[in-house]
Amino acid sequence: ENGTDNGEYLIDTGLEDNSKIGQVYKWNGQNETPWWSTAQARKINGTDGELFSPFLSESNNLPIFIGDLGRSVYLDYDGMVTHGRIPSYRFVIPSTVYNPFLPENKGFCSRETPRYFSNDIQPEGCLPAGMFDIGRTKIGSPHIYLSGVHFYQSPPQIYQNFTGFRHPDNSDATYIDIEPYTGVVVSAFGASQINIGMISGNSYLLSEMPSMIVPVLWMNELINLDDETRKDLEKVVLVPRGARILGILLIGLGLLLWTIFLIISLRNMYLRRKDDDEAHLIDDNVEN
Repeated sequence: ENGTDNGEYLIDTGLEDNSKIGQVYKWNGQNETPWWSTAQARKINGTDGELFSPFLSESNNLPIFIGDLGRSVYLDYDGMVTHGRIPSYRFVIPSTVYNPFLPENKGFCSRETPRYFSNDIQPEGCLPAGMFDIGRTKIGSPHIYLSGVHFYQSPPQIYQNFTGFRHPDNSDATYIDIEPYTGVVVSAFGASQINIGMISGNSYLLSEMPSMIVPVLWMNELINLDDETRKDLEKVVLVPRGARILGILLIGLGLLLWTIFLIISLRNMYLRRKDDDEAHLIDDNVEN
């Protein structure tokens, strides 16, 4: 990240319990962050976003602590994707993480947050949906906000007055693709936008301008496995899967053969009993 450092992490190696691999316990020597107003908001929760526990399921909710944001977020399952021959689960940041109207997000609000929009878009002391107040974690608390590219997951009132500004769509979504059997990150895409809060003031330049949030720059970051690592992962994932499939086929074949044997045995028993009955009938007729 251009020589920048987003802090020192103390994480679990997963050697004693692989379900805890990558779990962040401390960041910069602290077990909580200092900027937010509630204990839940300050809590360091989740992994570092690079390591995940194996045997993931579609119902998993993946918390991640992001030092650049000074807070934890969580990811939800979004669907199945394939990279080469590796099937992966795609996880994305849901809109609920950004929603300022939800009680669990009130801890990230502040009385010092300026008013940019009406209450139906921006609750008192909070930012509009789709934004993180990263300025709160910096010296002087500048009005710097992180959002999705093109204000992804933000209300249209935020971007509709910018000329030539493309409306957001799903191509602007940040995601992480994880191979669920091993927990290995196969691919990750991060799309973020830096915005500045402009406050209407008494100066000549700002007096006629309403307070607004202005986009400054946006960044796309894509991470994929190199070919050698991907091939190694394919061996780890596909060989056991092939063995499981073969085992299932053999069990199925065994059940089929057993069923055929049972049917043949029952048929032979029926035929023998029928022959015996016919023989008894013939003997009875002869005696008569």
